[in-house]
Amino acid sequence: MTYKFKVGDLVQFDISNKCGVAIKIRNASEFEPSEKISDVKVKWFDGEEFWCLDFMLQHIPKKTTN
Repeated sequence: MTYKFKVGDLVQFDISNKCGVAIKIRNASEFEPSEKISDVKVKWFDGEEFWCLDFMLQHIPKKTTN
Protein backbone atom coordinates (compact mmCIF):
# COMPACT_ATOMS: atom_id res chain seq x y z
CA MET A 1 0.00 0.00 0.00
CA THR A 2 1.22 3.50 -0.80
CA TYR A 3 0.76 5.87 2.11
CA LYS A 4 0.02 9.61 1.91
CA PHE A 5 2.64 10.22 4.60
CA LYS A 6 6.16 8.91 5.26
CA VAL A 7 8.07 8.53 8.50
CA GLY A 8 9.81 11.85 9.10
CA ASP A 9 7.14 14.01 7.44
CA LEU A 10 6.21 17.19 9.27
CA VAL A 11 2.47 17.25 9.88
CA GLN A 12 -0.23 19.43 11.38
CA PHE A 13 -3.43 18.19 13.02
CA ASP A 14 -6.09 19.82 10.86
CA ILE A 15 -8.39 20.88 13.71
CA SER A 16 -5.69 22.68 15.69
CA ASN A 17 -2.31 24.28 15.26
CA LYS A 18 -0.61 21.21 16.79
CA CYS A 19 2.46 20.20 14.75
CA GLY A 20 4.71 17.17 14.88
CA VAL A 21 6.64 14.46 13.04
CA ALA A 22 5.23 11.18 11.67
CA ILE A 23 7.06 8.32 13.43
CA LYS A 24 5.07 5.19 12.38
CA ILE A 25 2.52 4.38 9.68
CA ARG A 26 0.20 1.39 9.32
CA ASN A 27 -3.04 0.40 7.59
CA ALA A 28 -6.11 1.65 9.45
CA SER A 29 -7.82 -1.58 10.49
CA GLU A 30 -11.16 0.19 11.02
CA PHE A 31 -11.52 0.71 7.25
CA GLU A 32 -11.57 -1.57 4.23
CA PRO A 33 -8.17 -1.87 2.48
CA SER A 34 -9.77 -0.51 -0.70
CA GLU A 35 -10.34 2.81 1.11
CA LYS A 36 -6.55 3.23 1.45
CA ILE A 37 -6.72 4.99 4.83
CA SER A 38 -3.74 4.78 7.15
CA ASP A 39 -3.03 5.41 10.81
CA VAL A 40 -0.09 7.74 11.43
CA LYS A 41 1.63 7.85 14.81
CA VAL A 42 2.84 11.38 15.44
CA LYS A 43 5.30 12.71 17.97
CA TRP A 44 3.99 16.21 18.61
CA PHE A 45 6.32 19.08 19.38
CA ASP A 46 4.88 19.22 22.92
CA GLY A 47 6.23 15.68 23.52
CA GLU A 48 2.88 13.87 23.28
CA GLU A 49 2.47 10.90 20.90
CA PHE A 50 -0.75 9.46 19.46
CA TRP A 51 -2.21 7.79 16.36
CA CYS A 52 -4.23 9.84 13.84
CA LEU A 53 -6.12 8.86 10.71
CA ASP A 54 -4.31 10.24 7.68
CA PHE A 55 -7.25 12.41 6.57
CA MET A 56 -7.01 14.36 9.85
CA LEU A 57 -3.45 15.49 9.04
CA GLN A 58 -1.93 18.00 6.66
CA HIS A 59 1.64 18.05 5.37
CA ILE A 60 3.80 20.96 6.47
CA PRO A 61 5.93 21.84 3.43
CA LYS A 62 9.68 21.74 3.95
CA LYS A 63 11.38 25.03 3.29
CA THR A 64 14.09 24.94 0.68
CA THR A 65 17.10 27.20 0.61
CA ASN A 66 18.61 28.64 -2.54
